Parts: sequence; structure tokens; C-alpha cells
Amino acid sequence: INVTGSTYLGDVTDNAATNGRSLSETHDMTDRDYDIKASNKEATKQMGAAIAISLSEGEKGVGATGAASISTLRNDISANVKNTTIISPIVSSGALSDALMVDVACGTSLTNGMLSGAGSVSAQYTSNKTTATIDDSIIKTSDLNVSAKSNNLDVNVAGQIGYGKNGVGLAIAFNHLGSTTGAYLRGTDVTA
Repeated sequence: INVTGSTYLGDVTDNAATNGRSLSETHDMTDRDYDIKASNKEATKQMGAAIAISLSEGEKGVGATGAASISTLRNDISANVKNTTIISPIVSSGALSDALMVDVACGTSLTNGMLSGAGSVSAQYTSNKTTATIDDSIIKTSDLNVSAKSNNLDVNVAGQIGYGKNGVGLAIAFNHLGSTTGAYLRGTDVTA
């Protein structure tokens, strides 16, 4: 499992981490599978919360409060094979992004007086790139699998409570998700 976004080779001598570098090697593994995977399944969990409370007493009292929770997440997960010759019964290159982001914002204002106002903003910005590639290689296999999958989940909640003779409230929840997910086989000769 790759928790840092680096690319790892399984069943290869020294279990080399490629970190975006090109591999220029020959792997003759006729008796075992060649499997390269990248994943953030256990690593990316992000949570934020903001709560604000305002209390005001007196007939001319005014209460106001606001809360904001803002999160950003950038994921670049890739499993790459490049300039490599692989001989194996099964060859797999797979990338999985499985991030969770939760934000909650709540503003509360309580007063016995004239005006009570509360507001909250919860915003999330996610940039996600999940790719699996085999480029400019020679693959001799009877089973080839190149796959990329994104299972990201963003949960965003904003709310407010205003209590008084005159209450005003505003809540905004905003999500921005920019996502690229792709599996690519380019410039590669594949034979059984």
C-alpha cells in the first residue's frame, strides 16, 4: 500500500520505489505475477470543524457570531511503468484514490434583546489526479490489467441558530472537486 503517493513495484528485486522516475529494466518473472499499485486508501482522512457561540442579555442587547471551516486537499496518486520489458503470466498496474474529507461549521447566537445574527461557511477544495500507465514498454503476458479508480468522499455541512426578537441567519456550504482519473497504455508492445 502506498501512503505517500510514491509508486511501488511489487515482486521486483529490492521492491524499488519509482517516485516518477522511468524504469529501464528487464523483469523476467515467468513463474510469478508483476503487480504495481499506488493507493492512498489508509492515509488521506481530513476533518475540520468550527463552532461559534454568542450570548447577549438585556432588552437592547445584540448578539452576532460566525464560524468558518475551510479545507483543501491535493492528491496525486500514480502507478507507472515506463521503458521496461516485463515477462510474467499476469501484469497489473493500478492506482486508487480513496480520500475522505469532512467539514462542519455552525454559528449560534442567543439574545434577549433586539437582534440576533448567526452565520457559518464550510468550504472544501479538492484536486485529485489518479493515473495508472504503462508507457514505451514491452509486455509479454497472457493477462494485462491497467486500472485507475477514484472513490473520494467529501462531506460538507454548514448551519446556524439565531434566537431573539429578530433573528437573522446565513449558512453556506461549498464544494469544489477537480478530478482526473485515467488508465493509459501508450507506445507499448503486448504479446501473449
